Order: sequence, then C-alpha cells, then structure tokens
Amino acid sequence: MIKLKRFILIKNYYSKKQNFSGRKLFIPVFSLLALSLALPALAYVASSTNYRLQSDSLNFAGNLSTSSSYNLQDTFGESGTGTSSSATYNLHAGYQAMNSDVSLTVSAPGNVTLSPAVDAKIGGSATGQAIWSVMTDDSAGYTITLAADTSPALKSSTDSFADYSSSPSFTWSVTSANANFGYSVLSTDAASAFLNNGSACNIGSTNTADRCWRGLSTSAVTVVSRSTANNPSGITSTVKFQAEAGSGREVTAGTYSATVNAIVTAN
Repeated sequence: MIKLKRFILIKNYYSKKQNFSGRKLFIPVFSLLALSLALPALAYVASSTNYRLQSDSLNFAGNLSTSSSYNLQDTFGESGTGTSSSATYNLHAGYQAMNSDVSLTVSAPGNVTLSPAVDAKIGGSATGQAIWSVMTDDSAGYTITLAADTSPALKSSTDSFADYSSSPSFTWSVTSANANFGYSVLSTDAASAFLNNGSACNIGSTNTADRCWRGLSTSAVTVVSRSTANNPSGITSTVKFQAEAGSGREVTAGTYSATVNAIVTAN
C-alpha cells in the first residue's frame, strides 16, 4: 500500500511518503507527485524545432544597446504598461515587464518503488529511479537538492538500512554484515561530487551511470547544478536508489520507508 504522508509546495519544494508491506522485505524508497510547475507560469507564444518565443508585443520601436559598462534593452509605443497590485494579485504589464520574469518549469517523477523484493533472511539488493526534467530561462541556471527526513533514511518501526557513505564512493559495495541505502546521479548537470575521472569521484569531468554512490542526509545535498539557462530543450536528470542487505545481515521483515525532500530552485 502506498500512503501519502504529505505534499508541500514552497517554491519548487515537494515531498511525499509511501509505505507497503509483505512477508518478504519490501523496500519503498520515496514518492514524488508528478507535476509541472513554473515560477511564474508563462506560456510561449510561438515555437518551432529551433526556437521558442516566450512573449511578444506590438509597438513601433525597440533596440538592444550595449557598451563595456551596460546593456540596455528598450521598447517604444506600448500602452497600458506598468505595475499594478492588490491584496490578491500583482500585474506586470508590457513587454519589458514580461521579459524581466524568470521561468522555471519542473516535471517531477511519479511513485518510485525499489525492486525486486529483498529476502529478509538471505539478503539481496533492490533498485529504482526517479527522473526530473528541468527547464529555465534564468541566466544563472538552477539547482536540485535532496534531503532525508530522518537518519537513517530507510527504516521500519524496528529496523533500518544504514545510510551509505557520506562522500561519494566510485562503486557500490556492501559487506555481508551490513545493510545500506544510497543513491547515484546521472545528468549532464550533475554536481561535481558525482563526477569522476574513471576511478574516483569528486574529480574529473565524467558523469557515469551507476558510479559515485552516497547516502542521504538530513542536510540538503546538491545533486544537480547548472549556471546557465537551458530553455527550450531542458535537461533530464536521473537519481538511482539502491538498498542492499548482506548475506550475513538478517534484517527484520516489515514495512520500510523513507521520506525524501527534493528542492528545485532558480539560482
């Protein structure tokens, strides 16, 4: 059974908790409600395979002027421009007002369940993944952070999987006496901690699937970061989760769950 603990939206902040049980050790990781959101919500007015016009206006003049010390973008001939507000809305009218807004659109993953089920007696491993698609016209880019509600993150009422290493490990490895839960990141915009040089993490410029594993923390950890705009194409990032119980670590059968908070922000 999947049970919604809560849904919170503060800017691009959302989290959710799911639980299910069975005779074997079933391991749900976390759930994120699939949605699209934007800050602010802006529709584009024209597009093709090569471009997207976010906004336009009808006027009689306009220009982009630059020098070594300034950039000036101007328009002339519009009517009804300016800022209006009340207790319930803010209205920014005119092309320049629209152009000053920053758009951030996030497509979040649906429910994530690790599989196959892990045998509580003899151990085993289970994996699952969550995928985010982010698009922004913010020239400073965006950031995705992850944080767990609890430490350790994955637990039942009587037992738990220890969080994996607090610093990324190039390969996933769990000893026979341990049970661990962690994740890796696959993205063009992966944070530096998840980049590698072919043998070690947090060094080099390569981002490789199933490399650079770390455990969740109750403190927010940057997993994806970009310093430039990426619209209209956007970037897709995958977080792969893994839980493993060693053959010598008999875990208690029951319901195990984790709550993970994902925050996506424009920089």
